[in-house]
Amino acid sequence: MQQNLGGLFVAIGLIGLWFSSFGLTLMMPLDQVSPVLIGAAVWGRTFLHTGLFITAHDAIHASSFPQEHQWLKVWIGRIAVGLYAFLPYDQCCRNHWQHHAAPGQVGDPDFHNGVDVYLVQWYRKFIGEYLSGGQLLIFGGLSLGIGLMLHFWFQVAWLNLVLFWGLPLILSSWQLFYFGTYLPHRQGPLPRPETNNLALFPARPVNKFQQTSWLMYSFLSCYHFGTFHLQHHQAPHIPWYRLPLVRTEPETVARTTNTVSQ
Repeated sequence: MQQNLGGLFVAIGLIGLWFSSFGLTLMMPLDQVSPVLIGAAVWGRTFLHTGLFITAHDAIHASSFPQEHQWLKVWIGRIAVGLYAFLPYDQCCRNHWQHHAAPGQVGDPDFHNGVDVYLVQWYRKFIGEYLSGGQLLIFGGLSLGIGLMLHFWFQVAWLNLVLFWGLPLILSSWQLFYFGTYLPHRQGPLPRPETNNLALFPARPVNKFQQTSWLMYSFLSCYHFGTFHLQHHQAPHIPWYRLPLVRTEPETVARTTNTVSQ
């Protein structure tokens, strides 16, 4: 229960950070700050935007929510993907469960179709699974309407909107695709999720510095879903911030999987 409440606070915290950073960056006087600060703000907004999708992803798996309050996962998931790109939560759920049913195979909406196997082609196919023609119209209309409102009612500069709302969305989609889909799945189907097969789990890094550096890279690249992607497929109920424990303590997978299945 305490762990699930912690996950709920993490989800709410990420959404809160996204909102606060959105407001602060939209009002940033670009002519009075250095390009380095602007670049850092774009990166921060991109990372938090990716966090919205990760939050929705954990909601789909109900991995960060108390069992007695599962209705929270639906609402937080809807809010997260709505803020991300006005995406329909139900479609994201269907796509993601199809992905887990056949990862890196025919029927996986996140995988290439055998034709669009190269990076840019695969990215286009990946995005198309979540943004259909009709959804693109909804996305464009809502984005334009909100942008006009922010510009004329709150005097937000167009450049701020592009730099801290539009650009982070594009960069975030590439972050999710490249680190969370392309790199883990480019070799094809994943091994079967045999939770007791310890050979699937690499050994601990050789020293503390290497371990810390690796975990930092794992977190910053895609909230651990790139480097620990196999572990996620083996134990999809584990929230993103606990995936490194699965890597370093493989018995955690078997223990938590058995608990959930009972």
